[in-house]
Amino acid sequence: MLWQIHLIRGDGLWRPTPGGSALNCALTVGLIGGPVLLVSALSSDSFGNLPGDRLSEYNVKLRLNFRSEA
Repeated sequence: MLWQIHLIRGDGLWRPTPGGSALNCALTVGLIGGPVLLVSALSSDSFGNLPGDRLSEYNVKLRLNFRSEA
């Protein structure tokens, strides 16, 4: 799971935030400089852009054709 739904304090609204075990582990390995490839699909909309951009920032490689219209 690359998205979790969290209640953001203050306004009482539920918002999706990137996270979950696979994403967090990949980010951690990338952060410490280890080679990591995340084999997952991300949507091609804005919900896929945020985790995709974060993974790139942490040098996590993504498999080819990882974006999906689904």
